[in-house]
Amino acid sequence: MICSTVLSNLGYECHSIADDLILINTPFTLEDGSVIQAYIEQVGENRFTVTDDAQTLWEMNARGINLTTNRIDQIKSTLKRYGLNLNDRAEINTTTSGEMLTHNLQRIIQAAIITDTLAMDWYNVPIDKFEMMVKSDFRHHQFPQNIGFDVKKSGLSGHQITIPISLTGGERHTKQIFTTSVKAKGSWSSAYGVLGKIMDLTNPTAQTNDESYVVIDDKAVGDQLNKLILLFNQSPAKILPYDKKDIWLEKLAA
Repeated sequence: MICSTVLSNLGYECHSIADDLILINTPFTLEDGSVIQAYIEQVGENRFTVTDDAQTLWEMNARGINLTTNRIDQIKSTLKRYGLNLNDRAEINTTTSGEMLTHNLQRIIQAAIITDTLAMDWYNVPIDKFEMMVKSDFRHHQFPQNIGFDVKKSGLSGHQITIPISLTGGERHTKQIFTTSVKAKGSWSSAYGVLGKIMDLTNPTAQTNDESYVVIDDKAVGDQLNKLILLFNQSPAKILPYDKKDIWLEKLAA
């Protein structure tokens, strides 16, 4: 019933596997390529529990990420900012009313992505050639604001986040520019990592003049472009397709 009513507009696969239990399959994946899933269980009159069934932490563990006590505490702290919990069964979870079910389901899915990308700080990331190319484009363009590269900024989790390109000053909003280049059938870890960083820099309870942008390699992602755009719809970032760089570089400089 919920699949055809409350959850019908989300665009996710929705399967009833018991009278009081629903499985959600999303179009998004974790670092190992597994589809991000969520379970919805009715636990009372107009009360539901939403969980990732411990998929996220098990995936990280399977990749050889050492989930130390400090790292678990870091994950719990990150989830707490979004009103979510990590229980003793390693499940990202929350309890919600029917009216807030859609909202909290989206938060669980978003939290799975963000939690998975925390692991990027726990192993070395290769040089990003696409990011270097975009930086070169910015270096050769004139801006009325000060341009900075690889600027460090503290996220809400306490992480030091590196912003590849920033435009500041000039009595204008600060612009934070990230990049991602993913292939349609390859790993999307770059995109998930950027999403995680943007969300870590986004305080949902405070107003800010900072603007976030993501330059995407639209040629590389091919026919999965709409899926990539859908991923970043969960964040306040604006998408900048690289093929249209001449247009948006002028707009950023205007």
